[in-house]
This record gives sequence, C-alpha cells and structure tokens, in this order.
Amino acid sequence: MQTGARGDGTGQVDHVRTARARTVLVVDDHRTVADLLRLALDTDQRTRCIGVAYDLPTARELASTMLPDVVVSDIQFAGSDEDGVDFAAHVSARHPGTLVVLLTGASGPIDLVKVAASGVSALLAKDGDLAGLLTAISTTSGGQLQVDPRLLHALTRPVSPPPVELTARESLVLLRLAEGVNAQRIARDLGIRTSTCRGYIKSLLHKLGAHSQLEAVARARAMGLLVEDHAR
Repeated sequence: MQTGARGDGTGQVDHVRTARARTVLVVDDHRTVADLLRLALDTDQRTRCIGVAYDLPTARELASTMLPDVVVSDIQFAGSDEDGVDFAAHVSARHPGTLVVLLTGASGPIDLVKVAASGVSALLAKDGDLAGLLTAISTTSGGQLQVDPRLLHALTRPVSPPPVELTARESLVLLRLAEGVNAQRIARDLGIRTSTCRGYIKSLLHKLGAHSQLEAVARARAMGLLVEDHAR
C-alpha cells in the first residue's frame, strides 16, 4: 500500500486502495468544491479519493501516475485554453481503463458529439444532490454515456452527422497514433517520408473534426474506427 502525500497546493495525493472501493481522482479549480467532494468520497464505502488536482496540468500528471478507476472533473477551468472535455479525451486515449465523469454548472449549450467522442462515461449537473453523484461515480461503466436528464435541454448535436471514411493508409496511421507512436516512427515503420505521414495525420484531424492527435484518437475510438480495440 502506498502512503499518502500532500503537495504545494496544486494537487493532493492520498493512495489508499481497498478490494471494494473505487479509486477516484477529483479535478476542479474550485478548491472548496474539490475538497468537499474528496471528503464525501472518503466517507462512502464504495469510493476512495486518491488525489485532488486544481488545474489540468496537475490532473494529467496524477492520472498518469496514479491510474485511478474514475476521474471526476469539472468541464470549465478559468484561464485555461483546455476544458474538461479535452482532458477527458486525453485520459480516454492514454488510459482507456480509467472512466471519466464530467460535472458542469454551465447554462450554455453543450456539444454532445464532442462529449461522447471524448470517451466520457457520465455527464452530470454540478448542482445535483451529493448522494446521486456518489452513486453515479461508484456505478458508472464504460461503453455508454450517461447524461443527467436536467442537462438534456442544453445538449446540441447535428441531426445527421456525416460518416467518416478513412483510407487504408489513414487507418494504419490512426492505429499507430492510438498506440502512442510519434509521426517519425510511424513514417519509418511504413516506409514513407515523415512529411507524408504528417499529411495523413492532418487529414485525420480534419475528417474527425479534432484539434489534436489525442482528440482524434478519442473520437475515432468513440466512432468504432479503431478496429483493433475489439480484438484485444
């Protein structure tokens, strides 16, 4: 068992695992909210909070080193170019065994396609009751997006999203990106120029409507385009 450690305020870590409790990483730039949720998780026998991050860079580091069962993250982060959906895509691409629950208090529209493509397991209202939140954290599972009924009015999505068609070479490059291989290595393995490989990656980002390679992989996985996922 790993002993707990507390940092300089950018994140708190407390590694405690039991056979029955789900390990949870809490991510929220509102410290009071994050710390209160940590206490609630630790008083529930179904869950155990092993870390708290108040910003996304710290959250990415803790998600990689701690590999929690569940990450609970706010969607909005003041002063950040990224949001919780981007972070969820990062976690889903790098750590597919970790489930992500997103919380939102926003009253504006929510892009359901982007949320679903990020690999999120649940999208919940931040002002919901605590008991319901703890139950969702302890029972959520991958493969299906659970959406809080109170958020349905804010969801937006295209009526009929166009199908994504990838060439055979684009599919190969996509699979290697999902394995964490960089463009130079992919080009060498496929016997093509690095510039040609980057051209395939640029085409993938465009076709998948992604802004980064991580988001492209997460979107492709949500669309069922990573055929090797089903064979593993």
